[in-house]
Amino acid sequence: MAYLNWTDIYPPFERATNVWNKRIRSVPLLTHIKMCKSAEKLIIILLFLPATCFGYGVGNVVSGVHSPQELSNWLSTELHYQAEIPDSWQSAEETLRLGKGDCEDFAILSSAVLDGLKIPNQLLIIKFKNLKASHAICVFKENELCAFMSNEKMIPTHATLVKDAIEEIYPDWEAIIFTNTAGEYLKVLTRNQTNKTIENQLETALRNK
Repeated sequence: MAYLNWTDIYPPFERATNVWNKRIRSVPLLTHIKMCKSAEKLIIILLFLPATCFGYGVGNVVSGVHSPQELSNWLSTELHYQAEIPDSWQSAEETLRLGKGDCEDFAILSSAVLDGLKIPNQLLIIKFKNLKASHAICVFKENELCAFMSNEKMIPTHATLVKDAIEEIYPDWEAIIFTNTAGEYLKVLTRNQTNKTIENQLETALRNK
């Protein structure tokens, strides 16, 4: 789906977009109506302002960032972390609309944007030793080195292999779970498997994304 730049049509759309980017989920339509000086411009606003408010999606983010680091900067500025009890997995669009989410929501959105940037990536859940808690991340490679999108931050590593990168950042991991945007467990790797098996599974998943 192509996203039109409404700011090229009429200045109030720029203000509406700015309000949306500040994570306000509605725009006072009456304000924009009062700014109209002709029936033609009023019709434009009435027809297209809702699309500006509710059509902000992954495509808009992809068009505004050009690298994983820029994505991290954008996430840090535009969204905020909020734990969910009970936990629910949001779509990338839902996280954008709400302006908030927790680890899996950030990972899903990051994965969608990286897909748009043509950067292979994989959603993973890391389970830790002696802890009930787990953490969702999006793993990818930049300049042949592994990196993670963890919440709103990009975490670079010194590792060329995903398994080594996980060991570097999450040394107390107990299980690595391949997941998708629905939170389904697609594959589970545990420490009792051989290093070569774990390594091959992770590298294959990233190459085939």
